[in-house]
Amino acid sequence: MATSLEHSQIILPISSKTIQTFGTINQYKIPTFLLIWLDQSIDEVHNNDSRHTLKQLRQVIHVVHTFTNVKQCVDFLNNIKEEIKIILISSGAFGQIIVENIHNMTQVNAICIYCANKNKHEKWVQKWTKVKGVFTNILHICEVIKQIVKQNDQNFISMRFISANEEILKQKLDQSFMFTQILKEILLTIDYKPIHFEEFLKYFREEFVNNSIELANLDKLEREYRREECIKWYTFHSFLYSMLNHALRFMEINLILKMGFYIRDLHKHIEQLHSEQFPKKNISMKFTVYRGQLLSQTDFHQLKENIGGLISFNNFLSTSKDRQISLDFACSIAKPSDMVGILFIIEIDPSIRSTPFANIQHCSHYHNEEEVLFSMNSVFRINKIRCSNID
Repeated sequence: MATSLEHSQIILPISSKTIQTFGTINQYKIPTFLLIWLDQSIDEVHNNDSRHTLKQLRQVIHVVHTFTNVKQCVDFLNNIKEEIKIILISSGAFGQIIVENIHNMTQVNAICIYCANKNKHEKWVQKWTKVKGVFTNILHICEVIKQIVKQNDQNFISMRFISANEEILKQKLDQSFMFTQILKEILLTIDYKPIHFEEFLKYFREEFVNNSIELANLDKLEREYRREECIKWYTFHSFLYSMLNHALRFMEINLILKMGFYIRDLHKHIEQLHSEQFPKKNISMKFTVYRGQLLSQTDFHQLKENIGGLISFNNFLSTSKDRQISLDFACSIAKPSDMVGILFIIEIDPSIRSTPFANIQHCSHYHNEEEVLFSMNSVFRINKIRCSNID
């Protein structure tokens, strides 16, 4: 099933003291984001406002750390691994002290200033690109965080660049691509039983013990999950989407095995839809799909160095037939300064059979995105790259 990218191109849009920890240290293997709230007035024990704010924040990111001391907060940030993305919420007074000290940290993804006097702080924050605004309402901050997390889910997929040089290509395929391909084949041959689903639910209920929204999603999943609706769950942007992307990006084998039944169901459903939409006896016309996302400067450099080579994706890959929807992701207003907006333009030839893909518009949670979903380990050829002046 086709994933050939013989005539692909990529457009680059050019712009411009700890009180309480919610979530446990073992959860660092799961979340992409960690939320920190820094404010001298935080008192979760005696202050109803603090309790209410923390409850709201935990609905968005379930691991929350609170600090009332700038130095302790900075020390904590210095010990966080770079693959964990930090969103910091700071009071205005503390923000003026801490922002200049942490703004260039790779792990700090975004900063929100939460205060009572918006006008007082709007001027000084303008020179810091990671500061997303000054807010007086915690619900507004929660909405901003949701958008950041959604954008990150779009970007947070594993990709490998494989040189056009045949000897290098052979070596890299042996070491990376073949490993994930073999793992995929193993997962597809396991005879999953109800006990595997029960173990999956138990595992994630322990991980989301303080997150009432995800616990409710787990309850709903337990009641309603059907194999034929696995794509709907994937596009629902519940924890399944984020956790699966995380597991496949970092090759978290334990997490992959816990989700093995779902990986199998998702692949099999895409495979079934592909055979229905592109039967072998019919000659299907080539068509184009798009994917907009952000790339780190490191990945962008590798991309530029591998024109004519291959790019492979460990994850299930979401694309769209709607160019504008994909372009919106590439031109995200939440784009960090160290990221580059990318629009992948992918020409598909259904006559080439390799990794299955399917139009999932009719079975997606969102029916207006004209989404085409590729199974794991799709491989494309990088044909050319061109720059755009789109902001």
